[in-house]
Amino acid sequence: MPSSLTIVTSLADAERVLEQGPSDSAALCFSPDGSEFLKSRGHATIDVEDLCSSFTHARNLITATRMLQQMEQRLLRAHWHPADTESVRMFVFNMLPSLLLVRSALKNAPAGQFTVFTPGTWVSCETIEAALKHLAPSCAAGFDALLPEQDHSKLNARLALLLNRLILKAVGNRPKVLQLDRPTPFTSRVSQQIAAGKHRAAILSSGHPGHNMLATLRRGLRALVNTRGKADAKQPIRIFRTSFERIGEACPVLPAPLVDDETLDEILSETVTRYLPRLLKDGAAGEQLAKCVAPNALVLDHLIQPSVIRAQRDLTQKGVATVMINHGTDTAQTMRISSLGAAFWARHGRVNAPGMSDLFCKSPLTAPLAPQVLENAPAVHAITVGRLYQRRSDESAPFEIVMAGNFRIVEEHIPWVTELPGEFLRGIIAFAEALAQIPDMRLVIKMKAKKTGVPLERLSALFKEPRFEGRVLIDTDTPLSAYFETMDLLVGNNSATLQEALNNRIPVFLNTWRRHYTHFPACFDPPSPDARSAAYAVKKPDELVSMLRAIKEVHNTPLTDSELDGLVWTQDQLEQSDRFLRNFLDRAAQAH
Repeated sequence: MPSSLTIVTSLADAERVLEQGPSDSAALCFSPDGSEFLKSRGHATIDVEDLCSSFTHARNLITATRMLQQMEQRLLRAHWHPADTESVRMFVFNMLPSLLLVRSALKNAPAGQFTVFTPGTWVSCETIEAALKHLAPSCAAGFDALLPEQDHSKLNARLALLLNRLILKAVGNRPKVLQLDRPTPFTSRVSQQIAAGKHRAAILSSGHPGHNMLATLRRGLRALVNTRGKADAKQPIRIFRTSFERIGEACPVLPAPLVDDETLDEILSETVTRYLPRLLKDGAAGEQLAKCVAPNALVLDHLIQPSVIRAQRDLTQKGVATVMINHGTDTAQTMRISSLGAAFWARHGRVNAPGMSDLFCKSPLTAPLAPQVLENAPAVHAITVGRLYQRRSDESAPFEIVMAGNFRIVEEHIPWVTELPGEFLRGIIAFAEALAQIPDMRLVIKMKAKKTGVPLERLSALFKEPRFEGRVLIDTDTPLSAYFETMDLLVGNNSATLQEALNNRIPVFLNTWRRHYTHFPACFDPPSPDARSAAYAVKKPDELVSMLRAIKEVHNTPLTDSELDGLVWTQDQLEQSDRFLRNFLDRAAQAH
């Protein structure tokens, strides 16, 4: 039994371990590529998935849900503004699941002393609590990307607000559709459809000022030029979210305790306090935006950033209609713990705009989830993900299975619903080993080249072994869309790509290592010619071979309407959504 453990959360950590020279300390690895790197060099390792279980993930999900609710209630009782309360909740959501995961792993670890890397040095920790305190900054750092890169000068902020007035004056009394955050393919599509229904409508977006006054001026001048053209979601008229207020001693005091967990209360309170001036400053930027613009419609698909949260609340209270597009394909679940997990994820940024009038969902299964998350009941509308492809059939080709890689590193962990990199890796290997026992099958594992966590070289070497007969391939170059014309089955966990496959009448297999969460209602029995399903899963790995063999035998024709019933939007539902968007501005004007 090792006397101490070195905590390795990434490949970079693993490389730093070897730089320290020989050590008796084993490495507790949260990243398979880091684990593989150390193992290949003779270093003792323990993988986090061997210290956690489905029960661990369920318990952490329940704990995180309870703590976030406690914190929100206490902030509101302390008379915090609801938007600031929501911003703090989003910030804590970003770090709490990873802290709970690390704590669970350390409690089960065969050591009582831990070494943690902090910027520039390794720190020895005598207790789990001390290790968590040192890891908290890295768990919180993911939120930095959602905040302004720097604290803009007063002059830069005043210039941005002046440009806002000039830009909005140039837009005049044209109907305005505001993409509240930076445009995405979905907000652009919806905004364009809304604007198309009204002559001379303008499409706006909002963002932070440039890093200096010159950059801000350039962006403002470009926006002024765009005011002269037709509504174009690809080139929206950009206005600024900023504030010249300085948040310092005016920061409100956090209630104590923030959560009913002594260790995590101290860690969360310290981390929130450190970030609070930035959170409130960005929130004030949203307040300023809501004061200067009066759009006819708001469009967004992610609600996490403090300035976006504040602007959405303030504008909605003024009667502006809010349209939110579900960021992913969150689906309602029937099992209690899975239902809690789906609502937990949807609540934090994906289906959470208070007072929204309309929610556009990529899956029909999002509709029953929305009431579990929202106090109000928005109208639900259909929207498609991806596009429809023309299938190229080749009867001589092997049955083609494509696996869409979808996992989350420890800092992005969502308990119960998403897989850690190590769980995902073990699920891949189990699936490939089952496929190797069935002739005339081919597996393409589609991975993002820059996504960290999984040791691609190790996998590639494994799949070159004779038992796989060259029928398992890792592809990091070909766009996933290229496979929709030829694939017979898509394998994944909770990616929106699964919905795109169903839209193209391609069956899906829901593959996870722990097999406790299925994103769609799945059939667990091997299909027959007269009893096919659109989604499949197994409860045990030794059921994979019989399931895959049966799928290969019966799924040689596209899924039928009856097999897809309730899993995809119908053409009538999609056309109704198009008509709704074209008439949106007219209805908004009548409501006022």
